[in-house]
Amino acid sequence: MSSRELEQASTDPHQPEITIGPLPGGITAAVWTSMVYNKEQQPQKARSITLPPRKYRDANGNTHESRSYRVDNIPTLIFALQMALEYCYLHPIYGDGTHDSDIPI
Repeated sequence: MSSRELEQASTDPHQPEITIGPLPGGITAAVWTSMVYNKEQQPQKARSITLPPRKYRDANGNTHESRSYRVDNIPTLIFALQMALEYCYLHPIYGDGTHDSDIPI
């Protein structure tokens, strides 16, 4: 992917950790990091992935957003989600309870 398609965002909590896109069909995916509390009320980081509305232009050139996708958008949606998942696997958040090193012995 090009640097335009895979943009590293700031560490600002109001910005995604990373944005994938824009891809064909106006598809974009974003990986967010937030603080959540576990069973012991300890804060820990967690990730979520969002698919912002699809952007398109009408016949007059005006930009619009839609939360629906066409059938031909599905391969691009799958690709964007796979890239987001790959990013999460390659850049783990330690301490989130999903790694062997997080499990107490």
